[in-house]
Amino acid sequence: MLELIFQKIVNFFGIHRFFQILNEGDDHQFLTYHGITSIIAPITPLLMACEFILGLVYKKTQTKICQVLFLIDVFNRIVGRFIAIAMVTICIGLLEPWAIINTSNTWYWFIYSYIIWELGHFIDHYLGHKVHLFWRLHATHHTSKGMTLFVSHAHFFLEAPYADLIRITICVLLGVDSTVLLIIMFMDGTYRTLIHVEKNLIKDARFGFLNKIMLAPSHYRVHHAKNLLYIDTNCYNLLNIEDKLFGTHQDKKKMLPLNMA
Repeated sequence: MLELIFQKIVNFFGIHRFFQILNEGDDHQFLTYHGITSIIAPITPLLMACEFILGLVYKKTQTKICQVLFLIDVFNRIVGRFIAIAMVTICIGLLEPWAIINTSNTWYWFIYSYIIWELGHFIDHYLGHKVHLFWRLHATHHTSKGMTLFVSHAHFFLEAPYADLIRITICVLLGVDSTVLLIIMFMDGTYRTLIHVEKNLIKDARFGFLNKIMLAPSHYRVHHAKNLLYIDTNCYNLLNIEDKLFGTHQDKKKMLPLNMA
């Protein structure tokens, strides 16, 4: 039982692949895709642990939020992951022959693929706020009264299949290579978690001049606020192309404090 618990903790922090490469003694693996992901993957769980510990030290209400969201995440890991993987596999398998263009694993096609992914994500996220049925699936993510990294894991398990159906369909039909798509999904998922960072770790949460072209944690705090000005804004994930194009981009106003969830 203790060994099982230890294994679950190791899997949660995502450090098993890192130690596996160290044990094999082949440092060159850290330059491969699996090696790079083994270094990046533990960052988010470690930050989540820091948030939780800081909440205990400072007796913040976010600690209770983290406990509830952790239980949601455990359930989603058991049920939602298998459904989401199945949806991604089905979409790629069925729709790849119908792609209108063919792309390759080059840097310029990667940029194209990321922009297409952002378009798919924006459409999925925007519909999740505007279509009543989709909002019912997405609303769990907006129930928290505080912003923490744990909030990024607060999703109803049926939300991922419909979201992937929209995003993957758009990407595959517009020619995004399946290997590149999986890499982008990993990058996107990692960054999407990090932008939920709590103010105890990053208070201002702005990225200077980059704030004008990409999504910062400050933008996502605006997205989760229920102030009338902030509702249904900042639906993008990294690049703010679509939000500026469709008029849904919104910076935080200094004179308008955030009223969360």
